[in-house]
Amino acid sequence: MNQDTHFGVSYRSRIAHDVRGRADFSLPDSAVALVQGKAFIDSNARTAVTLPDNVLIGFSHHFNPRWMISADALWTNWSLIQELRTNFSSAQPDDIQHLKWKDTWRYAFGINYFSESNKWVLRSGFAYDQTPVPDSQHRLPRIPDSDRFWLTAGFTHKLQKNIHIHGAYAHLFLQDSLINRRGPVNDFLVGQYSAQINIIGFQMDLRF
Repeated sequence: MNQDTHFGVSYRSRIAHDVRGRADFSLPDSAVALVQGKAFIDSNARTAVTLPDNVLIGFSHHFNPRWMISADALWTNWSLIQELRTNFSSAQPDDIQHLKWKDTWRYAFGINYFSESNKWVLRSGFAYDQTPVPDSQHRLPRIPDSDRFWLTAGFTHKLQKNIHIHGAYAHLFLQDSLINRRGPVNDFLVGQYSAQINIIGFQMDLRF
């Protein structure tokens, strides 16, 4: 657009996974009848899933040599995944996790400060990230996902002309999420998940 303002669009394609392995079950004595009913039998297993494609739209703008803002919006095609299905080589039925996931958006905004010596860059940002989980009936105990808010801070320091170190910290505020789900043997899981996440990262790069 111009020297101070940049705009970009990127696309990441879908990724197909085909996972094969073995399923081994441990059951209490009181549940042996389930094995006799051709369920929970040790056997080879296979599952296939295609992770979704996404589109990222972003821009950045330098107000002056010291300050820059940036923002982006990420759309992810999570509705591509409607179920997770595991096929067994035994006579037992497939294990099917009904997801009914929906497409999501993530919106992010950030600000950078460049020091006068040009050796330091300080960063801070905020993001809102939607969950693909549609409701409490389709929330899995293994993926108790919910909408989240990101609060981030980081830096870059130039040690030498071609050596930089980077550090970053992110705190994720996850909204409390309900689960009200019926399992494969008519069991029920009812409750609420609460979580917060901290992420810390460091990196050094050598540029040739």
